[in-house]
Amino acid sequence: MFEILTGPGAPIPPYEGAPRWDFRAAHDILTGNGLLPSEDNSDGFFLMHDVWNVAICRVQRGEIERPRTQAERATWDEAMTAYEKVLSGAGWTIVRANKVAVVVCAPAATEPPTTVHVHRQDVGHHTLIFEGHPAIVCALRMHLGGVTAGTDGYRAYSHTDRLITSGDIPECARALALHYGLPVPVQIRS
Repeated sequence: MFEILTGPGAPIPPYEGAPRWDFRAAHDILTGNGLLPSEDNSDGFFLMHDVWNVAICRVQRGEIERPRTQAERATWDEAMTAYEKVLSGAGWTIVRANKVAVVVCAPAATEPPTTVHVHRQDVGHHTLIFEGHPAIVCALRMHLGGVTAGTDGYRAYSHTDRLITSGDIPECARALALHYGLPVPVQIRS
């Protein structure tokens, strides 16, 4: 399942602000099956966030609303059915499908596909390094401002010192993985 993302032909290496891994995988599966993405409002699909899922939506004749004429509706409905069929055939769970969007969830990994190593630097300071990506060295700093230590936990910073999120170590590791376009769940090693 995750070979699309990490194997030969992976679309992009992880980088700061990368598209979510499941977006890249859904895009690759759809295009690999001959379904075209919309470019400059051309007929095709586009992807949207649906909380932690991926919504596949349709553009037809520059519109994102289902057409009114019967012939154009048939084309629209065929495309929506194709999106659903292709992704369910690839093992994705169909969360819901209607005339506007097909919302999917990537198959659950049997083992975490991403490993992060947490190294304690000092009291309340850690570095996180993603296995296989030694150039991505992130920081966790305990957040003490205005709350009891540990309530808000840590603040997670990217390798460019950009604040990404706050929370406990697993929450921060997951948010950083998503920020770099790496697949989740994340395995944490000390």
